[in-house]
Amino acid sequence: MRTRLKLFSSVLAAIMILTSFSLIVSADTTVYAEGSNSYFDWLLYEDGLLDVYCKPTQQTSWGSTYSNTSFYLATYVSEENLNRVSTVRFDISDLNSESWLSFYGGKCKATMVIFVGPENTSYKSISLNGFPEVVNGENIFFPKGASFKSLSFEGFGIKSFDFLKDISTYSLSVGSFDSLENAVIPEGAKTLSLYSCKNLKKLVLPDKIQRVELSRLPLLTEYNYPRYIKEFYWDIDSVKEITVPYYGRYFFNGDMLEKAELAYGRTNINERMFAYCTSLNNVIIPDTVTTIEYNAFAWCDNLKSVNLPDSITSIYERAFRGSGLTSVKIPSGVTKLEYGVFLDCEDLQSVYIPKSVTSIDCGAFTRCESLKTVNYGGTKADWEKIMIDDYWGNGYNGTLYDVFAGATINFSSSLKTGWVKNGNDWNYYDDSGRMVTGWFKIDGEWYLFDSKGAMLKDWQKSGSDWYYLGGNGVMRTGWQLVGFDWYYFGDSGVMRAGWQIVDGKWYYFGGNGIMRTGWQSIGGKWYYFTGGGAMVTGWNQLGGTWYYFESSGAMKTGWYQSGSTWYYFGDSGAMKTGWQIVGGKWYYFESSGAMKTGWLQIGSTWYYLDPSSGAMVTGTRTIGGKDYNFDSSGKCTNP
Repeated sequence: MRTRLKLFSSVLAAIMILTSFSLIVSADTTVYAEGSNSYFDWLLYEDGLLDVYCKPTQQTSWGSTYSNTSFYLATYVSEENLNRVSTVRFDISDLNSESWLSFYGGKCKATMVIFVGPENTSYKSISLNGFPEVVNGENIFFPKGASFKSLSFEGFGIKSFDFLKDISTYSLSVGSFDSLENAVIPEGAKTLSLYSCKNLKKLVLPDKIQRVELSRLPLLTEYNYPRYIKEFYWDIDSVKEITVPYYGRYFFNGDMLEKAELAYGRTNINERMFAYCTSLNNVIIPDTVTTIEYNAFAWCDNLKSVNLPDSITSIYERAFRGSGLTSVKIPSGVTKLEYGVFLDCEDLQSVYIPKSVTSIDCGAFTRCESLKTVNYGGTKADWEKIMIDDYWGNGYNGTLYDVFAGATINFSSSLKTGWVKNGNDWNYYDDSGRMVTGWFKIDGEWYLFDSKGAMLKDWQKSGSDWYYLGGNGVMRTGWQLVGFDWYYFGDSGVMRAGWQIVDGKWYYFGGNGIMRTGWQSIGGKWYYFTGGGAMVTGWNQLGGTWYYFESSGAMKTGWYQSGSTWYYFGDSGAMKTGWQIVGGKWYYFESSGAMKTGWLQIGSTWYYLDPSSGAMVTGTRTIGGKDYNFDSSGKCTNP
């Protein structure tokens, strides 16, 4: 073995001369420990350098022969020795570059990992695992000119991906980087798997990446969708709301996502897009979507309702399987209800089926135990023309009425539509006869209905925002006087709070939405708002006292220069006049607040104020070629 390692050292020295970077060379050639096994030979030097020669030897197991591809340091190097390691140097010169190569550090103490091998080699796959003390990616070295089809890192202490910017790899996998907070993925990567980075907050993906898989990233809130993405998988555990771009295929799951909005221009909701998003309760679908693919909303337990635009013409099998829908309106462009489209929707109570539907699979509503009402957009004669399909090809002997397990079928002539008073509550039924819930626009006005269909009034919280619906249920926008207080609501009806600019003027609304007036302390600074709520700026006389407010609205204190004139404002912001002591010196301010300089006569007494600073002069001062004396009170004794 010693002979082999001596040869390795000679080859290594030659390679080091040829490479463009300097590798660590053991300064102390004293061997502390050594070993050999069927996978690799190793030498540990006194200074902490661990040299590992990876053998290409063919192994035989159960009658099969294979090459060495996995190298576990902890299996053959003791924990005591691994704790002494500061640098690991793997010689991979004789390994097959077309193999899937894995290197396991076993949580050794190395802060640097070096690979030695032939230059300009393309490797099929290299995986590194268990080097938690490597906190700087610049301490990972690969052979000069090496490229990788797949590169994988797990269990490192690295805080940045900067070291990858000059490395060529098609596929990148990163996991268990506990110190990683911000990740910028290199431009060359086409696929990424990123997982178990518990402190990752921001992820920047290159536009040309094609496939991304994300999971167990509990703090990730800043991210981007690559422009040319083909597939994006995300096990969401960090955000409650997302927007889905109009391009690419997306696969979300997890129990944290509550709201999803699909971007305008998107034409499909691809298969399994939201499958098992168990907290999803609000989905906004634009009228550019034409297709909902299979299992798109499967097992979305909290999805009680969804507005399906009439642009949708196809809903694939099992699209809403096991979802929490209580009612649904099938879009008017749909002609067929596929097998299992609402399979296992145990809470589904009513459904509207348009006249456009010409075939229904016998299993479309299987195990919809709560379904009691079917509203149909055509006549009874139209209903009885609908074909019954059988996905399994066994033939169905029942009738269309049997498909709905005895639910009441209401035809177009008997449908209830418009406003209906039910006890003390008002309900609204759309053109399909479906009682609406949630937000709904009627005759140009927005209304909000609770989960039972009752119209809501006055103050209501929807999501994390507050709205005011008045006594008639109409959502208010703009300025509104509620009780004795003014509020402002944006075009979307959301109550505004904090700083807001309205018609070119700044206003401030408290956390409760009430418009502030008069003096207000905000963020450690004082502001003044008129009776109408507008923030004041510039000079303002309030209660007989002059104040100056900066362009930001903040009240000025201390010195203020306007043109060539100086003013002084006390801690209360009040403009000072007359004699004032500032910083241990006396100054005189005229009734206008302007600081006086030069000669000043008060009664029969003369004073002199320094022309450059305005400070009152005492002692002897030469003015205009004559010496004048000023006592401690500033009075000139020889005017």
